[in-house]
Amino acid sequence: MCPHQRKSHSTAVIIALLGLAVTWSIPAQGAVHLVADTGDDGDRFGSSASELEDINGDGRWEFLAGSPLDQTAGLDAGSVSLWFGREALTVVPDRTFAGTSPEKFGFAVARIGDVNHDGNADWAVGAPGANVAGLETGRVYVFYGGSNPSATGDVVINGATGGDQFGYAVSAAGDFDGDGNDDFIVGAPYSDLRAQNAGAAYVIYGSPSGPSTNLANATVFAGEVADDNFGWSVSDAGNFLGGAADGVAVGAPLNNTHGGLDAGAVYVFEGKTAGANPDTTIDFVAGIGSSAKASSRFGFCVREIGSFDGDGYSDLAVGAPQCDESGLNAGRVEIFRGGTSPSVSAYRYVNGANASDHLGYSLARVHNVPNIGTSLDDVLLGAPFQDGTATDAGRAYLYAGGSSSQSSAANLTQIPVNPLVTGTSSGDNFGYATSSAGDFDGDGFWDYVVGAPGGNILSSATAGYCYLVDSSLLVVSNLLTRWEPGWNGDVARVDFSVAAETVTNLSVTRSVRTGGVETARSVIWDAPASLPGSCGGGVCLQVSAAGYRLEDPDAAGLLDTGSDLLYDLTVRLVDGETVSLGAQPGPDAQGIPVAQEAALVIEDLWPNPANPQVSISYRAPLGAAVSAQVLDLRGRVVSTLQAEPGTGGLQELTWEGREDSGVPAASGLYLVSIRTTVERQVRPVVLAR
Repeated sequence: MCPHQRKSHSTAVIIALLGLAVTWSIPAQGAVHLVADTGDDGDRFGSSASELEDINGDGRWEFLAGSPLDQTAGLDAGSVSLWFGREALTVVPDRTFAGTSPEKFGFAVARIGDVNHDGNADWAVGAPGANVAGLETGRVYVFYGGSNPSATGDVVINGATGGDQFGYAVSAAGDFDGDGNDDFIVGAPYSDLRAQNAGAAYVIYGSPSGPSTNLANATVFAGEVADDNFGWSVSDAGNFLGGAADGVAVGAPLNNTHGGLDAGAVYVFEGKTAGANPDTTIDFVAGIGSSAKASSRFGFCVREIGSFDGDGYSDLAVGAPQCDESGLNAGRVEIFRGGTSPSVSAYRYVNGANASDHLGYSLARVHNVPNIGTSLDDVLLGAPFQDGTATDAGRAYLYAGGSSSQSSAANLTQIPVNPLVTGTSSGDNFGYATSSAGDFDGDGFWDYVVGAPGGNILSSATAGYCYLVDSSLLVVSNLLTRWEPGWNGDVARVDFSVAAETVTNLSVTRSVRTGGVETARSVIWDAPASLPGSCGGGVCLQVSAAGYRLEDPDAAGLLDTGSDLLYDLTVRLVDGETVSLGAQPGPDAQGIPVAQEAALVIEDLWPNPANPQVSISYRAPLGAAVSAQVLDLRGRVVSTLQAEPGTGGLQELTWEGREDSGVPAASGLYLVSIRTTVERQVRPVVLAR
């Protein structure tokens, strides 16, 4: 997690892009979004975010978002919201956790593995403003995973001394001491342990009894010189140094010894395998490679990004948001390749597109996003002060794994602009926080999130939001919650639902397209009154509180061979804003992403739970090449199954409950993934030995 300095306040709003819950099968790249007020002015909702492995047993990942200035429990008490993974997100968080004044609970939030070795994923929340052993000592709360997590945290770890701001940054640390338990790392960038504000970072060890609250049991790394702010950002580093032990990375953005005044630096420390205790020796240190080094703040954010170059070693992305290489404070991101002897010179770099963009303010590994490049791990880059649409509106980019260096982030894939989100207003700070969201919607593809704690959505007040995106970049608004097209004889019919608490008016325009070219267009319904209830006759009939039926008797006569029927929807929100929901497919429409029928289907997994054998029944198109795998919840391939080409009929596979190496797989939740060249289906299976 990469912490941040703030410029403005917000009202909490969440926007999520997930799989649309409708009657047809949504392709893996489908997406929806939903809007919900969840706080008050000044909360800074979206300042921090993190994915979290499945904790409620449904096979989907969860999502955490921090509001460090939430006032509900007191001045700057802060809060964290938890949403359980699902295809259609609820308006209200599944859980909300509050801090105490003025600790800024939620300033940092991170998944940290399984630190009490109970088989459930755990997470940590940083509260760097906690007054414990003096002002802003800081503390970290550890929450153990489960369907009903503690409201106040299971373990609370306090910082060492006043002013340290322990908990400013938090991250998983892998198994740093090699004892078989997951560990985590906490930054305290204002620690005076070595010198004033030199900073420190603490690796805190997991155990079956949980992490110790005594920092004397932690491994402590300290900044080199005064005012380094070492510990400003922290990250796991995997096998970046090429060995069998896990490593950690620490940023010191105000370091002066590796490039000039406030140029910054990043450090990597290698852990140990079983039988040896980690030491505090610096195993790798690098400064920025830019020609404009001074005041770059290199190390402001550091993240392990998987194998960006595909060689199997963990790589690191480092942000320098005030680098002037392509303009004053345009920012820069550098990628360092892992290996047995990693170079201190960056393997790849991206410069900010414009002055003041602050590219590299936030970074996140998002695994392999479909259709943006190679099959390698991709990186999400935040530039929250970009002025492209308005002052400090912000922008976020996807940097495809294996790509070449870029002189401008404008050459990268940009997170798509949508009527409700993505830096369209002054001060949104879209890109302030970025994170993976794991496989939140359970479609087998990784999703991701962008925070905009200064944005406003449904009110005129300054508001914050998170933008939770399905990994495809396609956007379909969840203001439209159901869309089922069909025919009643020659009458085109669509049953649909809207978010009644958000939408007040609805207009529908018919569009006929042939070969992708619009050949006819006409408004067929313009709701004159408020929803729900305004569709009382004509072509639009209300059938429930939020459900409607659109009937279009003229449609059939407009269609030629090869034509498609679509309906463009426009809604008015409760605050008066008008939003286009885009073209939705009519009956039999072809080539419309959200309406494609799935030809690949997983029919059944039996028995489920399995002990240990499970039979997998599926259908695939005739002649289609089929691949089948069993994955764990971190996306690791546990077993590859030998699947025959599709026959169009029912086919079966068997998983014997073993890994590819032949060893029995541990009891727990797994994902059966079956794919063709164009589709993928995923179903959960529980292995209970």
